Amino acid sequence: MRLIHVAAALSLLALAGCGVMPVPSSTGTPTGSPTPTFSNSPTPTPTAAAEGEVLFTISATLTSPVGAKAHLEQVVYAPTASLADSAPVEAQLDDECDGWRDRFTTPDFLVSEITTADTSTGGKKWAPTGQVVVTLAGTSVFQGDFTPFQSYCSSVQVLVPGTITGVTPVASTGSPDSAEGWGTLRYGFGIATEPGTDATDPRYPQLSDCAITVSPAARAASANATGWTSASISRPGACEVNAPGV
Repeated sequence: MRLIHVAAALSLLALAGCGVMPVPSSTGTPTGSPTPTFSNSPTPTPTAAAEGEVLFTISATLTSPVGAKAHLEQVVYAPTASLADSAPVEAQLDDECDGWRDRFTTPDFLVSEITTADTSTGGKKWAPTGQVVVTLAGTSVFQGDFTPFQSYCSSVQVLVPGTITGVTPVASTGSPDSAEGWGTLRYGFGIATEPGTDATDPRYPQLSDCAITVSPAARAASANATGWTSASISRPGACEVNAPGV
């Protein structure tokens, strides 16, 4: 259940105020990153109770510079006090997220499942290196078809096509909109760009059809969630909730 560590010179990058995610090389991936590989480990799955309690779903269309398309979806489940695979998840958090136990004495765990489905037509197709940034921040760990993006406990790049599962501890008491509550975390998709360039540059993949569906339970529990609409989370290069500066 543990991720295989990748020895890479990952840069700790500040996310631009507009939500576009810069990278230091022309490849659209971090300098020094290896060729994208798949983790062969089984992905953590939410408990049966969590599977029935979807908080919200973010979806979008990703179009490559050559016209290949993919459907993106991030499903976020209500936090749970117990995961079926809590031991390996906590071991991964210990390994990758320094100090998380000091911040969360008795945490709940929020699970997010992210899928990217190739929907290309007309002979178009994604290259094996095709990917898109996905965020669960949070203090998150991931399993599945992805490459590192910034650092551990941060955003990653999910491959296209691909499936990943992210888990982050959240506060088990208080409002979802209080510190470390699920209503304050950042979720969604973004495009990796060169510093100083525009996300609408045709050499980059483009996001469109950004949409979010928030459950009645999530709206009732979180004032933040009631303000999450498709219009409020969509901007050039990103489809995210709780993005800095927005």
